[in-house]
Amino acid sequence: MLNEAEYEFHHHAPEFIKAGGTTAQLEALSNFESSPGETALFSSAERAVMRLTLEVTRTVKVSDRTFGEARTALPDDQSMVELVGVIATYNMVSRFLVALGIEPEPAR
Repeated sequence: MLNEAEYEFHHHAPEFIKAGGTTAQLEALSNFESSPGETALFSSAERAVMRLTLEVTRTVKVSDRTFGEARTALPDDQSMVELVGVIATYNMVSRFLVALGIEPEPAR
């Protein structure tokens, strides 16, 4: 949503629900920039990951505070490296989709 890649959201939303996410969380994620403030919908660890995602996506550099919060939310350094890798990869994918004008397929 941060990069306006509707195609990704369209295809990942059902998987999010299947994995245990709620429709209220999904709705909040559609306005991702305000999602980290949703204390009733997301755990502190989830909010830390969302703040990390916001900073990596918007400014690339991550503040010490955000990095520390995310690192505390994860079990080890390897998880932190993998999370940053996933965020960076999906930034690439979303920018690729947006640049090529890839939109969700029409409903059948």
